[in-house]
Amino acid sequence: MNPRTIEGPMIEISLRQFGASKIKKINGEQYYIEFSLDKDYKVAYAYNINGENEYFLQRVLPYPMHHGVFDNEKELVTFIEDDITKFRNAIKSSNFEQFVNINNKIQDVSSQMEALFLNYNVDSDSLLQLDEVFNQIIKGIHEAETKSKKIEK
Repeated sequence: MNPRTIEGPMIEISLRQFGASKIKKINGEQYYIEFSLDKDYKVAYAYNINGENEYFLQRVLPYPMHHGVFDNEKELVTFIEDDITKFRNAIKSSNFEQFVNINNKIQDVSSQMEALFLNYNVDSDSLLQLDEVFNQIIKGIHEAETKSKKIEK
């Protein structure tokens, strides 16, 4: 007997007992696509096709990024092609590794913020302080964008 045939129903029962308001089994397909940009860098995506034939796409490497739902294959492929073109250009930058490191820190900060919020009763002053820090980061991103030359396709 395949252990997967037991896991699904057991998970569903457990989650219903815990109070899940909706559980929908979606028969879909999942894919992993990887591109080698050069000997050091890869860009990888994971996407799945749900029961409504929608395509849910996430970039996995060089840092995780949710890219949303696409209605058809053409939209999905066009997005990936454009993204890969941009990455092939970006790896030529002497700042590429630093850019990837910063994005990985952002992902880490997001996880830490969630852990903080879900595990601690954080006081208002601390939240205001964090909000100010993030507003400064956003302002810094906008300032860097203003000073930087736009990359043309």
